[in-house]
Amino acid sequence: MKILNYDNEAYGELIEKMHSENCSCDMTLLDENDIPYLNPCDPNKIKVSDYYICYFDIMAYHCLIEKYGENHFLKIIYALMDVVSETLSDIKCHIFSDNIIFFSPISENDDLNNNRIVEIIKQAFLLQRNLMGQYRIILRGAITTGNLFYNGNFIYGNGLIKSYDMESKEAVYPRIIIDSDIIDNNKYVLDICKNWVSVDDDDRYFISYLSLQTGLVISLSYLNMHKEFVRGWLKQPLSDCVKKKYEWCKKYHNYICELYKLTSFIID
Repeated sequence: MKILNYDNEAYGELIEKMHSENCSCDMTLLDENDIPYLNPCDPNKIKVSDYYICYFDIMAYHCLIEKYGENHFLKIIYALMDVVSETLSDIKCHIFSDNIIFFSPISENDDLNNNRIVEIIKQAFLLQRNLMGQYRIILRGAITTGNLFYNGNFIYGNGLIKSYDMESKEAVYPRIIIDSDIIDNNKYVLDICKNWVSVDDDDRYFISYLSLQTGLVISLSYLNMHKEFVRGWLKQPLSDCVKKKYEWCKKYHNYICELYKLTSFIID
C-alpha cells in the first residue's frame, strides 16, 4: 500500500516532534506552522474571507429524478450550470447534487458591496422564477453573509454552515429568505430590490418570484401554470411535512392574486 504525494521528511519530523512532546495525534494541538502542506501552495493564502452567500436546495429532488429520468435530469442541471455561469459576472457559483451556492466577496467599498448583494438577489429571483417556469422545480434557500474559503474545487467556512442552517431550519417553505441584516438600514438595496422581495407573516424577507412589478414581464399563463402546479400537488396524498410546504405556496400564490385583483387565478 502506498500513499501518493507523501512527504516522508515532513511527516517524519512531525511524528518525531509529537513523540518527543508525548502528545497524541490530535491536529488541534498543532501550530499552523507545523502542518505539512503536501500540495504546492502558499499557506498564507489558505484563509477564509467575508462573503455574501446564497444557498439553494432543489426540493423534491428524488421525485424530479424519477419524473425526468436520471440522465435527463442530469442534463437539466448541467444546462443550468452553463446558464448560471454565463449570467453571473462578479458572483461565483458552485453546484453539487441538489445544492446550488452563489457567493461574492465583501469588500471595503460600500458601493461595490451594494451592487453585489443586489445582483445576488436579482439572480436568485431569476433562478427561482425560471426553474419553476421551465421545469416545475421549486427551491428553498437563504441569503446571508459569512466566512468562506474557495479555490475552485474546495468550499469551506462558517458562512456555508450558517447559510445551510438558515435554508434547512428557518426557510422551512419553498422560499428563499434573506438575512434582515442585509436589507435593514440599507435604503439603496431596499429601493432597488423592493419589487423582488416581500415580507412573510413571520417577518422574514423572501424572494417574491411571482411579483408582477419586476420590470420582467410575467404572463398570466405563468400564473395559471403556477396555480395548476400547486393545486396538482395538493391533490396528492402527502405527508404533513410536505403538505405544509405546498400550503405555503398556495397562500403565497393567492396573496399575489388578491394583491393584483386577479381573483380568477385564486386556488380554492
